[in-house]
Amino acid sequence: MRDLTGAPAYTYTFEAGEEIPGLWEKILEGERMNYAMSAGSPGVDEGAYNDHGIVPGHAYSLLAGKTVKDKYGNIVNLVKLRNPWKEGEWNGRFSDVSDDWTPQLMRELSHSNTNDGIFWMLFEDMITVFDQVDICKVDDDAIYSFMPVQASHAGYSLIKFTVP
Repeated sequence: MRDLTGAPAYTYTFEAGEEIPGLWEKILEGERMNYAMSAGSPGVDEGAYNDHGIVPGHAYSLLAGKTVKDKYGNIVNLVKLRNPWKEGEWNGRFSDVSDDWTPQLMRELSHSNTNDGIFWMLFEDMITVFDQVDICKVDDDAIYSFMPVQASHAGYSLIKFTVP
């Protein structure tokens, strides 16, 4: 994302179920600031869905993070993702066909049961099924600059500069 936008970008990689301190807060900040965010699934993309309804080795748009009360009154953290294929969705808790939805929660999150590639899932499920989150801090009021660098045969380049 850094290469596409010029804006600062951060990648958080993790093992299935590993807790990344502060990641939930970074997702909430990303939504609030309208940063570009994505989540990547482990594996190799061969054009097929896994048992969870997720494409292995695939990038999904990470659209939102919300803290809500579930149908039992428990506080849960949900993330909203989008498969860029515009179809194929998560099939676990809070999937389109899950009985975790209440009419009130569906209204609150503007959720509908359509195979459009957009789905909600528990944050705790996301860090089990996905292994990477990218957050690109695009700011329309910022000016970004870059300098092309020639790759060296050693595999790295050193740059010396002075900021007055």
